[in-house]
Amino acid sequence: MAGSFPTLKSGNTVWYPLQDTHSFGTGVLRFLDDTEQRWRARLMLRRFKLVCKEVNAYDASLILQFFRSQFGKFDATWSLTIGAETINNLAFSTDTFQVTEEKRNRVSFIFDVEQRKSAAPTIPSVGSYFPQINSAGIMTSLPYVLQYDYKTILNEMATGKQYSYKWRSTPLGKFAIQLNPITDTELTVVQNYFYGMEGRKGEFTFMDPGGNLVNYSDNYSHASWSNASLTVGSAQTDPYGGSLATRLTSGGSNALLYTTVIPSGNASGFVVCASIWARAASSGQQLSIGFIDSGFSVIGNTIWDLPQNQWRRISHSMTLATNSYIRVLIGGFATWGSGRVIDLFGAQCSPTPAPGPRLLTPGFDGLRIKCRFDTDDFTVNKLQVNNNSVTLPVAEYA
Repeated sequence: MAGSFPTLKSGNTVWYPLQDTHSFGTGVLRFLDDTEQRWRARLMLRRFKLVCKEVNAYDASLILQFFRSQFGKFDATWSLTIGAETINNLAFSTDTFQVTEEKRNRVSFIFDVEQRKSAAPTIPSVGSYFPQINSAGIMTSLPYVLQYDYKTILNEMATGKQYSYKWRSTPLGKFAIQLNPITDTELTVVQNYFYGMEGRKGEFTFMDPGGNLVNYSDNYSHASWSNASLTVGSAQTDPYGGSLATRLTSGGSNALLYTTVIPSGNASGFVVCASIWARAASSGQQLSIGFIDSGFSVIGNTIWDLPQNQWRRISHSMTLATNSYIRVLIGGFATWGSGRVIDLFGAQCSPTPAPGPRLLTPGFDGLRIKCRFDTDDFTVNKLQVNNNSVTLPVAEYA
């Protein structure tokens, strides 16, 4: 017994598509207050789904003979080589070998393979944020699913009267990250992060690419906003026909306002984008938008011309090169002169290379500081050479 999965006449041992699952084992206890206790229950094991399509009779007989030599799922000491990697201590997951003849001298079969003994993989050291997988700032592809869950306890009395208890004042998020297609290099980034978290065991911060890192998008009087030489005025008609825009009047030569978006910093290398809708009451006005660090140094900005009495969404995108905490800065650079009136609407910041769709805050913001993967299985669907697909669920807890 033992040995290696046979090399076929073509020189290959596996086919596309190939499903490769890296499975950690984590124990999880979730308490009534939505906090959690997690621990490593076992080391990582691998699983494979091998899909063999239209194999000739010669290769099929090699595989069948190998299946016989292992007595089905009895033996767990053989190996499988994929590219330059050899995975040891494997076994078939079933005692049944089913062959389907689809064409003359061409058969197909599907079988599952599982690792019975872990190779104790190296756990890499990773950052505190779920990563962007490339220099463009990509974190997910579409469809991207966001779910926000409240928790209500409902008791119904014999009389039919109902009593409800609000368990959570704010909902907890669940996110389905789709990465399809991604290259081998991009796959390595997210796979290393999953290894670093050891599946469900680790805790990380998730900057929701479909969220808004600005805590209060349309309330510039809130304590989360600071300003200099500005008077926050009355509500105005916004670009969507509502009344969520705000009139701000400058009282100096260099008016500005700012708000913190990444309070803990340590996000060097992340692509971020700040944006806001602006409308000038008079012609010839400009407005700057960008980012500042903890020392109030400008780390990037763009100055925009504002047409009179017309809404314009202005933005600034950049790759952070500092681990300082990050704030969005609007104004400054003498672009907001004394007595100038500008209406603002929809301040936004997201970990994306361009402005996202309008998202009102407060509500469901974009910074989820206590998250974990909602699975111990990292399943890669290898579609073709350098073409992979991964789906990762992320869950928030208190």
